[in-house]
Amino acid sequence: MEIRIRPARLDELEELARVEHEADRRFGVVGIDVIVDAPHPTATDYMQAQKGGRVLVAELPSGALAGFVRIEIVDETAHLEQVSVLPDHAGHGVGRALVAAAEDLAFRHGHARMTLTTFSDVPWNGPYYQRLGWEVLAEDDLGPQLRVIRDHERASVLEVQPRQAMTKVLSPSGALTL
Repeated sequence: MEIRIRPARLDELEELARVEHEADRRFGVVGIDVIVDAPHPTATDYMQAQKGGRVLVAELPSGALAGFVRIEIVDETAHLEQVSVLPDHAGHGVGRALVAAAEDLAFRHGHARMTLTTFSDVPWNGPYYQRLGWEVLAEDDLGPQLRVIRDHERASVLEVQPRQAMTKVLSPSGALTL
């Protein structure tokens, strides 16, 4: 599958909301209906990150989007906030390419590492990131903002299955193109 990773445009934010909602439906397969039933994201949810150049999209040759990644800054560290791939394109390396591009972008902007939070046991979450070189971050090693995120996850309905924080040391790698 040929895709191009590029920064998201302002006029694509509604499409990103649709992609995230469609991708989130996959969580129903593993019984995490709280994500499936959650309020749909809106274009506003991506605006600040898009304006900051922290949203990348996977564009198909047709111009349609297959997925996206959004990076936030948490504890002055790049944080992989969201990776969403449309179900029809899952399993074809789109997510891997988006994560690699996000890592590369963060490294080029001076970040030595990235963090994320994810479900520990969902195959396309914790185990997937471990295959990409991410490591579980011990609770004692969480920065203050990341600790707030994890505390919020624990207090919310999101922690219906075990979640964890992960980290990856970044190095120059070059973004993948499929």
